[in-house]
Parts: sequence; C-alpha cells; structure tokens
Amino acid sequence: MFGYLTWVRSGRPGVALERLQLGGAPFLALEVRGESRRLRRRVLRAVAQMERVGVRRCVMPPDWPAAWRGGLRPVEETRLRQALLPQLLNCFCAQRGLVLEQATTMLCAPRPDSAVWAAAELLAQRSRHLILSVEGGEQLRRALWRDYGLSAGGGEASMQVCFAAPLYGIPALLLGAEAQNRQPVCYDLTPPWEEQLQAYPVTPQLLAALWESGALPSSAVRIRSLGNGA
Repeated sequence: MFGYLTWVRSGRPGVALERLQLGGAPFLALEVRGESRRLRRRVLRAVAQMERVGVRRCVMPPDWPAAWRGGLRPVEETRLRQALLPQLLNCFCAQRGLVLEQATTMLCAPRPDSAVWAAAELLAQRSRHLILSVEGGEQLRRALWRDYGLSAGGGEASMQVCFAAPLYGIPALLLGAEAQNRQPVCYDLTPPWEEQLQAYPVTPQLLAALWESGALPSSAVRIRSLGNGA
C-alpha cells in the first residue's frame, strides 16, 4: 500500500490518518495542519503507524519536512517514465524539431538492465541509426544485430536517450532516477480518469503510484510537455 501525505500550514493544528480509495487503489492518507514541536511528535507517531502496516513509499508534497519523514520516502516516477518512452520520444522530438526516423540516436546507460533492453529495441525499430554507449552491453549489441541488423555506429548522433547523466553535448531525453528533477514531465489523463482524480493534483508521484498498483493503465496517461533537461 502507498501513503498519501498532505500538509496545510495554516489552520488549527491537527493530524489525521485514514484509509482512502483513490483512482481505484487503496492509500493510507496522512493529513497534517499547522506547524510546531508538539505537532511533530504527533506526526512521527502517525508515520510509525503507517510503517507498521507496511507503508514505505508515499505521494509526498515537495515541502514535506525531512524531520517528519521517518522511514517514508517519496514515490519515484522512474518506472512510469520508462514505460511511457514511446510518448516521451514523440514529445521530445516534436519540441526540438527532430525526426526520430531520420535521426541517429545514442543510448547511454550504466548497465544493460531490462529497461535499457526495452529502450534499445524500441529505438532500433524507430531510429534511423542507433549507437550504444552501455557498460557491459555486448549481449545487447549481438541481440540488436541478430534481430534488427544493427551494429554499433551509424554516424554522428543528433540526440541521446540517457539512463544516467548525459555524456554528450547533444539533446538528451532523460530516463534515470534524477530525470524528473532535471527534465520534468507535465502529464494529462484521458477524460474518465481526469474526472476520477479531479479533487487531487495530478502529480508524477500520484500517477506512478496508481500505475505501479495496477489501477492506472499507461494508455490513460498523456505527455503534455517535457522540460529541457541538461
């Protein structure tokens, strides 16, 4: 189960913990009002209750105080972002005037995990040429050669897809752990889902939690815009 944390600084101090259904998924919601030392103790007791029932990751506002976290941590957007790579590529290329089917793309990653393999296969199908910059990626190179007739090379890259910090001074689409901070995505939802969640901000953390729980299909998520990144 995920947690859902909210904090309102004004108003009468208080701490409320309740279960709620949000977008078809269960959450344990902690609402905090006010700010004081006494309030902090109450918050930490509520956090401990959340941890006892197995909550570790939460939809967490950016101003949530570090002193209130306990063992809780924010939901990461990384896996959702990687699952939406086809849409991200379309948005990235449209915003930068690139045509993926005519581009030489470089794929950069520190290791060839399953997400890197999926990205490589997609880029092999859609890019004109694909260059791999992947540590320990020999097996991946052989698979791309076998399945798509691709080998390392293809001229100078005009864009890069990165699972870590960008390595080269060309436009970069970021997919790693720090991607949302460096290259934020603005998301929209298809109408039925938009109506269900209208009382809650459609944040990357909330969408990632709903998607990971199986309540939200990736087809319901739309990429509205993408930050410039590095």
